[in-house]
Amino acid sequence: MDSIPTLPETDVILAELRRLPQTAETAALIDDLLEFRTLLAARSTDTDQAH
Repeated sequence: MDSIPTLPETDVILAELRRLPQTAETAALIDDLLEFRTLLAARSTDTDQAH
């Protein structure tokens, strides 16, 4: 991936991860991506408020 995914793209990735077998690795990826999504959403809110 060459750029930061958008919130909708992150949601698609999460949906795909949830379809995988629920291993410890998959759960860790989902947790990390949810944390990233939270930061991305906060950043989007900050950017929106600046305009």
